Amino acid sequence: MISPSFTLDRSYSKSQLPRLPTFVSLPSSPLPQLFIPQRSSPSKTNLQAMKHRLHSIPMLLGGTQASFYMSDVIDNAKPTIVLINSLFTSAKIFEAQFEDQSWTKAANLICIEPLGHGKTRCNSSRWTTYDIAQMNIVVVKSLGVEKAFALGTSGGGAIAVAMAILDPILIEGVIPMNASMDSESPRSRELKCWNADEILTPYIDEFSKPQSTDFQVPLKFCQTRIKVGFGSDFKPEVQEALIKDMQEDYAGDEGRKRLVSAAICMRDRSSLHDRLYAVRCPVLWLHGAGPSTFSVDNARAEIQLFSRSEKATLQVIAGSQHLLAGPHAPLADKLIIDFVQTWHK
Repeated sequence: MISPSFTLDRSYSKSQLPRLPTFVSLPSSPLPQLFIPQRSSPSKTNLQAMKHRLHSIPMLLGGTQASFYMSDVIDNAKPTIVLINSLFTSAKIFEAQFEDQSWTKAANLICIEPLGHGKTRCNSSRWTTYDIAQMNIVVVKSLGVEKAFALGTSGGGAIAVAMAILDPILIEGVIPMNASMDSESPRSRELKCWNADEILTPYIDEFSKPQSTDFQVPLKFCQTRIKVGFGSDFKPEVQEALIKDMQEDYAGDEGRKRLVSAAICMRDRSSLHDRLYAVRCPVLWLHGAGPSTFSVDNARAEIQLFSRSEKATLQVIAGSQHLLAGPHAPLADKLIIDFVQTWHK
């Protein structure tokens, strides 16, 4: 549930983060009898709903082939939402949105798989959050889109914000979900975010060693990723599908190399804190109150850094960890669609 009251977070000292007043925070106390909408029934099958495309970008990282999915041909009469999946997942985590008529009638959907994820490929083993953001911007503009909202889950949230930093004319709103704008810093861990170095480094070291050509991602790794990022919100059959997806995407020696590069990118990514002042568009930050990769305390602190945003809002949804799944997903859907319809120009 979400609370209808608005509060300004004042719980962090200047030595941790500056106190900036231009945001709204909705705490996670329960709201009795809250109406939670239901998702509309799918009108198409997965393959019909998600139309796969590839776009070549020769000048990026020695040559990049971006993989993305569209809900339909771009309709310039509607707003466009760019969807960015989280670490070690693919566009498949957005299947429900592509199948839901409330999403597809409200907006054009474009899901772009980040470097090292899904079917996106490049000729470099090193890339940054800004490299991914730049790739996304090129893809969106290649489709003739002049304005777009950027939505990203977890690590994808930072990519969405980086898109707004790099191209404030293109991006008219950002929607980070269960995200963090910081590096994997001591400050982040003090606010009860995950310890990426502790979790990822042993796997990076192990997978960097020579492996057999029929390499398969160990089940333990997949289960750790799901536990940290998704918790119990996903049903067992969905978790099995996520594991199958990870093992297929990172199979073989080339898959192992992409897995290592993606993990290093996440672990060693730079902080966006010093650039958040450049975000002028509205921000809707959604965060589940359950245990997650990144904490609610961190979100409440970082929303304050969007000091020049037209309106920066944090909404914490109690009883949920991953907002794309579980009983509160329809509520998150409605908040996102309302935000897009309100701010689309």
